[in-house]
Amino acid sequence: SVKRILNAKQQYHLWENRQQPKEALTILQNSEIQGIVYRILEDSLTLVQDKRHYLPLNPEKKWLHLIVNDDNIPFIAQPWLQMLESHAPTLNILELFEETEDHVFSLLQTHLSEFEGIIIAIFSHVKAWKDRIALDPRVLSLIHSLTSGFPHVVVTFGNPYLLNAFPEVQTYTCAYFAHPYAQTAMVKALFGVLPFKGQLPITLS
Repeated sequence: SVKRILNAKQQYHLWENRQQPKEALTILQNSEIQGIVYRILEDSLTLVQDKRHYLPLNPEKKWLHLIVNDDNIPFIAQPWLQMLESHAPTLNILELFEETEDHVFSLLQTHLSEFEGIIIAIFSHVKAWKDRIALDPRVLSLIHSLTSGFPHVVVTFGNPYLLNAFPEVQTYTCAYFAHPYAQTAMVKALFGVLPFKGQLPITLS
């Protein structure tokens, strides 16, 4: 696979010009290719564990939905939110960024008892020029407290190793990329519309 990727880059001279060539974009936008991409994204959705059998999610419950935008990309979770709201209309949403002030974390813990469960979606990719791989320590502490004895589902888009930082999590699913279709497909899987077919390519302790 790596050789094929490198050969394609060489064919389009991406070493000299990092702009994607129009020919390649035309190929990628082909409906047949898009169908393959969607199928790969669906098949990669992975249910790592569901110890308390929180899945499939009950849309009638009053869920608190926490988005951890560790990538600090505006609107990255928009496809996820739109699909989630269509399945769980009573959803309450809070998004955390790196610059979120400390009092917001405290306020969230204060109001947790108003809800029946929490969905935590983490958008965190390992990439160049990011000064860390782990989550913000404040977010880690918050996840530890929110998932202690409270119904929860943790979803990661990006780095699957994050589970090692909070092994007490009872229900953990992951996609490996925040592609819009991966987000919408994950919502369908959480509510039992699609099956989880993926397997971890790594071992998590």
